[in-house]
Amino acid sequence: MCGLVGYFAPSGTLHEDSFRASLQAIAHRGPDDEGINYFEGTNGIVCLAHRRLSIIDLSANGHQPFFDNTGRYAMVYNGEVFNYTELRTDLEALGITFRTKTDTEVVLESWKYWGNDCWRKFTGMFSVVIYDRKIQNLVMARDPFGIKPLYYRCEQNSVFFASEIPALIKLLPSRHYLNIQRAIEYLVFDNYDNDEKTFFEGVSQLLPGHFLSFDLSKDLLKTHPVRWWIPDIAQRTTLTFTEATEKLRELFLQSVRLHLRSDVPVGAALSGGIDSSSVVCAMRYLEQEMPIHTFTYVAAGTNLNEENWADFVNKRVNANVNKVYIQSDDLLKDLTDLIRTQGEPFSGTSIYAQYRIFKRAKEKGIKVTLDGQGADELLGGYYGYPERRIRSFMASNSWIRALNFSKNWAGRLERSASEPWLHAIASMMPEKMLFRLARLLGKVEIPSWLDLKMLKNQGVVLNSPKTASVVNSRDRKLMEQLANELIALRIPRLLRYADRNSMRFSIESRVPFLTIDLANFMYGLPEEFLVSDKAESKHIFREAMRGIVPNEILDRKDKIGFETPERELIKKMGLIFNDNLLSLGKLPFLKTELLTKQYNDAFFDSPSLNNRHWRIINLIIWMNIFDVQCK
Repeated sequence: MCGLVGYFAPSGTLHEDSFRASLQAIAHRGPDDEGINYFEGTNGIVCLAHRRLSIIDLSANGHQPFFDNTGRYAMVYNGEVFNYTELRTDLEALGITFRTKTDTEVVLESWKYWGNDCWRKFTGMFSVVIYDRKIQNLVMARDPFGIKPLYYRCEQNSVFFASEIPALIKLLPSRHYLNIQRAIEYLVFDNYDNDEKTFFEGVSQLLPGHFLSFDLSKDLLKTHPVRWWIPDIAQRTTLTFTEATEKLRELFLQSVRLHLRSDVPVGAALSGGIDSSSVVCAMRYLEQEMPIHTFTYVAAGTNLNEENWADFVNKRVNANVNKVYIQSDDLLKDLTDLIRTQGEPFSGTSIYAQYRIFKRAKEKGIKVTLDGQGADELLGGYYGYPERRIRSFMASNSWIRALNFSKNWAGRLERSASEPWLHAIASMMPEKMLFRLARLLGKVEIPSWLDLKMLKNQGVVLNSPKTASVVNSRDRKLMEQLANELIALRIPRLLRYADRNSMRFSIESRVPFLTIDLANFMYGLPEEFLVSDKAESKHIFREAMRGIVPNEILDRKDKIGFETPERELIKKMGLIFNDNLLSLGKLPFLKTELLTKQYNDAFFDSPSLNNRHWRIINLIIWMNIFDVQCK
């Protein structure tokens, strides 16, 4: 796990001090080693630089930039490919020889042999940049789920890239401008990280499952990302439920086994829910003698506290237990560093709980942790996506099944049976109609402190943003939603939080649920295997883990995770808002006096506090940290 920085630009474009500052900005991602190489080309200079966090093969053999044995290809790589041993064996059978035992060399040799078809062979997480010195071609690629980041800015004759935006902007001109469209979507709709746009104008992220290939002799603006993987949600299996359960158990254990490969100590984040408990219990099932260090956030004194569930699992696996307790003053103290760490604004204070989890892991000497991220989107979790199941029933004219399902769902969760039907109907409405209806019903509020005339003049579109579905199906609406959340809607932002928080403390966070093999298998199953007709979420996975995970955990109906008492934390932040009042002038589309009055009133009237108050604070502090301007 590491960090990378680089560029292609005409000679004399970039000052050496700027580049050094950029590399230093990702030093936390790789405290163990540093490497820089420059390559003179026909039209400019290519630079590849790397900071290394040593996890597999701790020797100098893993130094990057890494060169193949001919010296033609140079690569910088951030991530881990856990099945590198198996791929190495396959490549050796094809006559390829290796001089190191690193996964880095396997990645480069795989690309040389299979080209861009190699990415789908990897089980792991990665962002990769490879330079072909002979034909002066630069290739960037990112793993299928976006576990590891890669940002870039492309100009007609230059391209700059880095693992994190704070490092990238060190390479760019001194003034950085706000992407106002993205900022408004964030402030009003809590929408971000769902496409290539970032909060910095002109800076893009390479999307999950994409690669870019630059011919450095041509206009770089004409190069567009290519998607190399997309989930296939067509039903493919002929397995019975029992057979599929056994297969899922095998695939999950295989994935955890691969993700345990490490030459340094391994720990795990444990909330006490099904997903993280399954990871921890699988670790013990596979490694009877391995020390397991767990890290749990405890929301003491609230109904969000899962401490008892985590204790139950810790006792079962005989873990070395670490618990994190948070006070509101802690968040105030760490807030600036938390926002700087994330690099862009974000939603909610639960991210701070995760930040503290990784901080504690660092203090305990752990360099690798396993996490249950992605399980809900892969297995049909949360509340079971009832509206999507009903839409699938409707598509196949299974009206009786739909009615019974809604009744079962209401009974399990003590909710109204009409609720999923209303959401199902709403999800079928055209976007503009749905937005207008939501405003009419008071479900969406356009804040009065926005200067709508100015925003219109800026070309800002003030509609509820809805990311176009990447995956579509007429009759498998549950699988459609899960796949889109996995690669475009929910998971990209959650993985951003985890990557920045873990790497802030030089820790590699691994997510064994997120593999192509598991995704292809799960999305090829009948929908009722995931969310049963009795409305049990994660139906097949619960059965697959019987005998490994305690039934008390598997039979839980609630879901909390690393949730924090957000309202109380935000209430303590009124002083921060007032301290930043002068910064509101940076945002000319805000009606400052009205916003200030409404904001201060909310802190005296606690029930009116909401997540939007958090987002305003977050955006202002972020703009101050990175000196972001409005045009």
